[in-house]
Amino acid sequence: MPPEYRNYEEVHGSRREDSEQEPVYCADCGDEIPAEQVGDYYNADGEYICEDCADSYGECASTGEIYHYDDLIYSDTTGEYFSEDAYYDRFARCEECDDEIDLEYDDYEETSSGYVCNANGCNTQNYPEWVVIDKLYPPAGSIPESLDVGDGVVYRYADKQSFDKIPSRRSVGIEIEHYNNLGDSSSIGPAVWRTQLSESTSDYVDNYTAHPRDVSGYDGSLHNASSFGHGYVGSEIDMKPRRGDYLWKDIGIVTGAVKYYGGEVDASCGQHMHFDSRDLDWYHRIVLAAYVKAIEPHLYTMLPPSRRSSRYCVPMSQSWGEFSSVRNRDQFIDFWYDTHRYTDSRWNDKRYFGLNMHPGIRESGIGSIEIRYHSGTLNPTKMRAWAIFWTSLIDYTKEIANELYASEGTDIARVLLQDSGVSMQNSRFGSLLNIYNENSPNMRATKVIDWEEVQGMIYELEPDYARQIIEITEQLAHERLANDIDFVPMSAVMTAGGNDYMLEAYYSVVNRLLGWWNPVMNMSSLYDRLNMPDWVRLHFRNRTLERIENTNTPDSHIRNCLYNRLGTLDIKDNGTLEISSMELDRISISSIKVPIDDRHAFTGSPYPVKRNRLGIDWFNSSMLNDNEVDNEQIKTELMMSLSRRNEEGTYDSVIESLES
Repeated sequence: MPPEYRNYEEVHGSRREDSEQEPVYCADCGDEIPAEQVGDYYNADGEYICEDCADSYGECASTGEIYHYDDLIYSDTTGEYFSEDAYYDRFARCEECDDEIDLEYDDYEETSSGYVCNANGCNTQNYPEWVVIDKLYPPAGSIPESLDVGDGVVYRYADKQSFDKIPSRRSVGIEIEHYNNLGDSSSIGPAVWRTQLSESTSDYVDNYTAHPRDVSGYDGSLHNASSFGHGYVGSEIDMKPRRGDYLWKDIGIVTGAVKYYGGEVDASCGQHMHFDSRDLDWYHRIVLAAYVKAIEPHLYTMLPPSRRSSRYCVPMSQSWGEFSSVRNRDQFIDFWYDTHRYTDSRWNDKRYFGLNMHPGIRESGIGSIEIRYHSGTLNPTKMRAWAIFWTSLIDYTKEIANELYASEGTDIARVLLQDSGVSMQNSRFGSLLNIYNENSPNMRATKVIDWEEVQGMIYELEPDYARQIIEITEQLAHERLANDIDFVPMSAVMTAGGNDYMLEAYYSVVNRLLGWWNPVMNMSSLYDRLNMPDWVRLHFRNRTLERIENTNTPDSHIRNCLYNRLGTLDIKDNGTLEISSMELDRISISSIKVPIDDRHAFTGSPYPVKRNRLGIDWFNSSMLNDNEVDNEQIKTELMMSLSRRNEEGTYDSVIESLES
């Protein structure tokens, strides 16, 4: 029921004194108010109103202020009316059942996009029904490659569809965010479509009626006003799915048309590609996710720094340790939707990650995987290279996932990563730590093992990295011993209780290495598996170098892309990942000590640290290094470029190695 109306005297403590001086008219309906009622009723603006109009007003249960009922919200929970601000300060609607939630008293959960009540079966993880097709075919909404006309077939272009330039049969849709000077966001779509039809065969155009066509519209991530000049508007071209060499050709036609109509891009723009994923089950997706997690830092290095920090292409949120727990479809949903609970809504915030699987997972989705990493571009070469890279990667990971799933079943994720070092149970790091566990002072029995025997064990386990591990261990042990007693030369370490110092230092090095272990892909290894064309390899290499050389790129850009990453991975013949390099050239010993008195006494034990500067192992894994397209001229240009942007010593080790 509406609340009782409080008249002016109840609110203000007195009646209007001017009520007897002249006729008073209702501010709402205009009728004269009887003299005896003047001052009894007023509207939200404090103006006199009649008794009949007063029925249209009520007070906010929270503030006591008067509002028209059109501006009040009724609470089903309390049976009272509230102003809009007061209502949403206290109440919300459940995202799932739409019931009212009293934020003061009800049991609920806050999500990234609102609230969910803990009643009516809400706030429980819903799992989508998976529909996986056996064989790819152009999805609904694709631009037809040919049309049936009479008893024959007419192709879109004079040349029939082929797969020479883009070999994959996987369909690709492209979203091109940009600015143009056509005055409104939707005009560029028809203009571009007319350009495409002008390139098509006449028979195809004559018979192209009720089929899909590319469209355009406003995109909320673009600025309302552009810096490019008067009349420019933000717009997104939605290129419907196509594939193969027709995709190659259309990329050129569309980007050329957009540029003809004044097309420009800036940092607010992105270029997103949708790849048909209707043929991918959970085990295909877990393999693809692992590969992308290892590749991601390299992708960001060649893109503007704004992409890595953008809320529209967020890096993957899953840790390496979470992969091996995925053994079925529902567990993949729990794994993938780790930051935003799965919903069938198109607007689930998980869509804003650089690798966006949401459109292909949700039941009402379009069946694609969206790749959002790339910055806005109207460069057809960049788009073509991007399409080739991602179609090749998705096809390859599907192939190896099929083989691994056939042999390993639901254990596929663990097997995929068992030699990658990302798990404490991994045989390599686990075995290295066992050397300490079996011989540490608090674990060993009567036999006291010496450091030389331990070195032999390390060489047996890790012949490629033993020397570096031992050198770092001995340096740390020496620093710690010198910190605890008067300085002693290295030769005296073993006669001063050095065995225990060595073992403890060894544990610190290996344990810290395991804690830092967050490997990236060796891109040359990946290119080889994907049979990546030389021109695409060189294109990515040049773009990475151009990014480093760009004066607008901060010196810290590459380091930021590799933040919290250590180690590199190669791809084995069966597609599983294995350690390629431990990047031990990035590990050093901190000798920082803290003074504790006026006599220069110090405390604080030295410990291993990961240096900011990058080593040759990083370079060898990056897009900058590729033996397939390497030559002396490129090597010289590379050293010169790195030297010019080496103000903070980031590339010292890389330059030294290249010079030698």
